[in-house]
Amino acid sequence: MLVEVATIKKGLFAKRVRQLTKFHLHLRSSLGKFADSLKPFFMTNIEEINNMLIDIVERRMELSRLAYSDLHYDAMEEELHEAQDDFAIDYGEDFEKIFRPLHQKYCPDTPVLSPISYLAKRYLKVGTYDNGTPVYDVADYEQGLVFDNPAYGSASLVLLPNPVRIVLTAAQGPVKETVWTLAKP
Repeated sequence: MLVEVATIKKGLFAKRVRQLTKFHLHLRSSLGKFADSLKPFFMTNIEEINNMLIDIVERRMELSRLAYSDLHYDAMEEELHEAQDDFAIDYGEDFEKIFRPLHQKYCPDTPVLSPISYLAKRYLKVGTYDNGTPVYDVADYEQGLVFDNPAYGSASLVLLPNPVRIVLTAAQGPVKETVWTLAKP
C-alpha cells in the first residue's frame, strides 16, 4: 500500500515537473519573443531611417512650392504618399513606441498616431552640417501633431530628420524643445 502511494505521488510529482518545465519553456519562448519585439528600432539602420525622412521632407518641400494646377503636382503627390506609406510600414510601430511616453507626458488625452501624423507641413533648411547635409527645422509651432496642453496651450510634436528627432513646439513661451533624438548626423 505504501509503495502504491509513493508511486502515485512520484508519478504526480513527475507529471507536475513536466508541466512546469513545459510552462517554463513556453514562458521563456514568449518572453523572448516579447523582448525581441521591444528591441529599439535604432538598433537597425539609423542612416536608412534618416534618409527616408529626408526624402519625405524634401518631397514635401518640393510639393509645397508647386501650384495645384502644375502638371507635375499629382505625380509628385503620389510619390510622396508612397514614400510616407513605406516609412509607416517599415518604422511605424517602432515610432509609436517612442511617441507613447511623450504622449503620456505632454498630451495624455491624445491617442498615439502613425509617425506620418507628426510630420510638419512645412520644413525649413536652416543650415548645413560639416558633411554637407542640411539642417532642418519647422516653420512655426502649429506643425506635426497639434494638441492642447495646460502648460503650453496649443502645442505640437514634430518629427524631423538629420538627426532624427522629435521636437515639442508651442506658441506660449515660445517653446521649441527637442524631447527625443535618435542620433547625430
